[in-house]
Amino acid sequence: MWPCSRNSTTTEAPLSVTESLQQSVPALMSTPIIDDEPISTLSNETQPYFRQPLDRLGLDPATRLVAISFSAFSLAFALGVKEGGDTAGFRYRAENAHRLPTSEAGWYLYQKSKGYHTTIGGVRQGIKNGFGFAGWAALFVAIEEGLDRARGRIFANANEREQGLLARGQRDVLSTVSAAVTVAGIYSWKNRLDRFAATRMTKLGLKIAVPLALAQDVLATLRGQSPRYVEWILRRTLERI
Repeated sequence: MWPCSRNSTTTEAPLSVTESLQQSVPALMSTPIIDDEPISTLSNETQPYFRQPLDRLGLDPATRLVAISFSAFSLAFALGVKEGGDTAGFRYRAENAHRLPTSEAGWYLYQKSKGYHTTIGGVRQGIKNGFGFAGWAALFVAIEEGLDRARGRIFANANEREQGLLARGQRDVLSTVSAAVTVAGIYSWKNRLDRFAATRMTKLGLKIAVPLALAQDVLATLRGQSPRYVEWILRRTLERI
């Protein structure tokens, strides 16, 4: 009797990596690989709005809303602390003018109490002014963004409308100035300002909005996203040269 070998079956050759993948994960090999499409060819449904090259200051609308509101809150808070602190200090002096201290310890407690009232009054006024200005700033950004999108939809060409995109070059000084005038009008109406006060409020809004708008347009031009009026001015200038 012939002795039986320890391995009666023939040893198969090891599978390659590709064959192993084909046997274990057939779906992986059968699924076609699709290259990523460039951002500019995607529609609004697949492309987030903030990834479109249409943003102001290089920020998406949500980030710009938070940044401008926080800046307005910080500035108004600082001014409110100064104003509220001075007012609280003057009020404390007026309320205690008839009972001024007569000793060194009394003056120490007087100044300490006055400092306490000044700090509390300043912080209260600062918070009040801060949230108020932040709300108006948020309203300004919302109106500006709404005007930008409305103009982008109105002036979009056929190709842009087919892809669901907004028209390029419509984020300019016009939307910013219009938003500032609108906010000034709403503020004047809410606080029942007379004609002269409303005019001063509108002028103040324009003094803030026009430099901000021009700065945004200059930044957009440097980034290669010139507003339409800038392109028109440059084209007319080159034609005359």
